[in-house]
Amino acid sequence: MTEVTRAGSRRPSRLFVLTLGALLVMSCGAGSVSRATLGGEDGADLRSLLDFKRAITNDPRGALSAWNVSAHFCLWNGVRCSGRTRRVVALDLAGHGLSGQIAASLGNLSSLAALNLSTNGFSGPIPPHLGRLTELRSLDLSYNTLQGSIPGALTNCSILRTLNLSRNFLVGRIPAEIGRLSNLTSLSLRFNNLTGIIQPELCNATSLKELRLTYNNLGGSIPEGIGKLTELRTLSLTVNRISGGIPESLFNLSLLQLLSLTGNRLHGQLPPAIGHAFPNLQFLDLATNMFEGHVPASLGNLSSIQEMDLEKKIGLEGKSEFHLACFLTSFVWTWS
Repeated sequence: MTEVTRAGSRRPSRLFVLTLGALLVMSCGAGSVSRATLGGEDGADLRSLLDFKRAITNDPRGALSAWNVSAHFCLWNGVRCSGRTRRVVALDLAGHGLSGQIAASLGNLSSLAALNLSTNGFSGPIPPHLGRLTELRSLDLSYNTLQGSIPGALTNCSILRTLNLSRNFLVGRIPAEIGRLSNLTSLSLRFNNLTGIIQPELCNATSLKELRLTYNNLGGSIPEGIGKLTELRTLSLTVNRISGGIPESLFNLSLLQLLSLTGNRLHGQLPPAIGHAFPNLQFLDLATNMFEGHVPASLGNLSSIQEMDLEKKIGLEGKSEFHLACFLTSFVWTWS
């Protein structure tokens, strides 16, 4: 749109100039959204992600091939951002076959709530810097080849709800500080090479619903404080070196659905009332221990049971003392 001057020449109208200016401003703004800036918290997230990418030595499926500054990092594969702040709140790169070490720079993603790097080929230690992620609620590093010990600094993630470090090559003790994680509902450390005892302090994590310590080299006894974990649905201590008897406090766990203590060195007699303690129990495995005495008849009261295994060196007698009723549908009973 133009207007004619007194001299007869044409010039752009004021409305056209203002409209063009507005369009230019909008286009510049759009560019700032599509590409990450290098300043402020936004830039800190960008640098952290690029440092993580540089530590990757093999990316067979090209999961990170588009991780570059031509697009805002919120658009990158596996990255999820908050719509309001444009900060990284989740990083999910599970199952991409990535190799390399986990960069300590991920600890600078200060808004991160969920980190899933499971089912890859990450090696080396778990970076203690991950303990800086005070907003973290879920950490899954399972099914990798991580070595070293579990960093005590992870317990600085005070609102953590799920921690899965299963299927790695971790060694050393389970940090007692995990018991300070009052929001933790699931802890899985299966299939590692952890040693030491089940720390009594672990029983202070009273929100736990799932505790899986299967296939490690844990010794000592089942701590008496286990009875404080009254929210537990799953307790699996299978194939360790745990000795002693079953503590009576275990029978406080009335919500248990799975109890597996097989492949340990537990001994003594099974408490007569064991069958009355777990009305919701579906799976019970006590095989390959050193129990003695009679099979408690109360086990016949486990009305929700689907599978029970007491075989292999359990040393119990009195199978006939059971009165297994018809209501035990889909029930599998194994006996050596």
